[in-house]
Amino acid sequence: MLTIKQLTATVGYGVTPRMVRHYHEIGLMPSPKRSASNYRLYNETDVQRLRRIMALKQQGFQLSHIKQMLEQESLSAPNSLLQHLQEQYQTVLQQLVKWRQTAIAL
Repeated sequence: MLTIKQLTATVGYGVTPRMVRHYHEIGLMPSPKRSASNYRLYNETDVQRLRRIMALKQQGFQLSHIKQMLEQESLSAPNSLLQHLQEQYQTVLQQLVKWRQTAIAL
């Protein structure tokens, strides 16, 4: 089991304990178990979930959208996350094409 400080160090991505607490508040991360001293305790599942959240956040997804995607994935649609990523990729490609056209025109 990891403390919140150990969790953030393990995950990387510049995650801070404050961010993790915020993710708990908005329901993006499940409520953690607590030690006898009332420290938040995290397991490998929590590490993987936070890594996934941070990777999606780096791809430009908003926290509310990430929450929806993770909820859909856990409900029975394991391919929904992949579908969202593919849609995001297509959107980015379309923006690049538009920017190139603008750059050429300028």
